[in-house]
Amino acid sequence: MFARRYPPWARASTPLPGNRYATWCTYYGDGDIYSFEEGREEGRVVFRFRNEPQRKTVMYGLVRLPEFVVYDPDGKEVVRIRRTRRFPRAIFEMRDGKELRATIVRRHPLFSSYDIRLAGGPDWRFKLPLFTIDFFGESSIGGRLLARQDRHYQWFMVVNTNHDSPYLIHALALIHRERIRVG
Repeated sequence: MFARRYPPWARASTPLPGNRYATWCTYYGDGDIYSFEEGREEGRVVFRFRNEPQRKTVMYGLVRLPEFVVYDPDGKEVVRIRRTRRFPRAIFEMRDGKELRATIVRRHPLFSSYDIRLAGGPDWRFKLPLFTIDFFGESSIGGRLLARQDRHYQWFMVVNTNHDSPYLIHALALIHRERIRVG
């Protein structure tokens, strides 16, 4: 399938200490989130995600965008993310049952900047500069994250340990799906 190993930049020598993750996503929105523990080269699956209902058409997202659902490794639903507004800025809501966990706002029409507002947590601004494979984010309270696109379908991420949140990782997986979906 693909190598679930650290790229050289994400090893312990990275200037940003923190938790390391990887997302792998197909064009249709199915994928996994891996966690890399200190001293281990192989990642373990911590979450799986997919679109519901499954879309296998060329019109993927033009008429209706399916909901993005995150599951734990045992198959239990964790959160559900759906687009609530398309224009002028797309807005996504992440819900755990009926409770709102986060709001993701696309700030730029070229899919290069997102705001992630975590309920009960800091706000994050995540930037994907055009024509690069290195992405970065910063929280309102000083947390940082780095991401690198290893392949179009695989990202590696490092998040400051004290600013890490599973809802932040779910939002980044959604952004990864959106980046693949629009090219």
